[in-house]
Amino acid sequence: MESLPILYSSYFAPIEYYSALMKFGGATLDVGEHYVKRSYRNKCNILSANGVMALTVPLSRASSEDADLTHAAMKDLKVSYDDNWRHVHWQSLVSAYNMSPFFEYYEDDIRPLFEKKYDYLVDLNSDAMEVVLGLLMMDDITLKVSREYIPAQGNELDLRSKITPKTHIDGYSSREYYQVFSERYGFQKDLSILDLLFNLGPESRVILRDGLK
Repeated sequence: MESLPILYSSYFAPIEYYSALMKFGGATLDVGEHYVKRSYRNKCNILSANGVMALTVPLSRASSEDADLTHAAMKDLKVSYDDNWRHVHWQSLVSAYNMSPFFEYYEDDIRPLFEKKYDYLVDLNSDAMEVVLGLLMMDDITLKVSREYIPAQGNELDLRSKITPKTHIDGYSSREYYQVFSERYGFQKDLSILDLLFNLGPESRVILRDGLK
């Protein structure tokens, strides 16, 4: 197998992320890297009745020595339960996608992720990815985890800084698909893989395939 691209651990990653997994057949997930604010590491975007909505997992450090999360490795970030974000996230998904074609088929697979109390962000992200890959019938994807930071060193397959709210992989194309609220807001790009799954179901694989050829 050719070298795997380097990706970050993500919370219900955007569609582009899964297009990359499909194209390259897998990835090495760097959980030794430093946390990056306003990224998809602990946030995903969905389309609600009120427009694009960000769902963000609140974080705290495993050690309270330094309050600046950007100095912490991803593997050391703990999930905060100071507020009931799990209830908010799940109810937001229900409100946004209850009328989508495939929500009822997948909700029993997704809901348990919001019922379990995870200590570490990377464990939550890992379980979320496992569930999503199963629903996408992408169980053959090769995933490796590096607990030590992987230097970029000009590596063309380092996609950590290419899949962000402001940047994309060269050649990536966001093909339009049906969205519940598209008549109200038009097609919205760069949403969570959940948006694609709930709206297209098994046909999601076609969108992922066409994203990166």
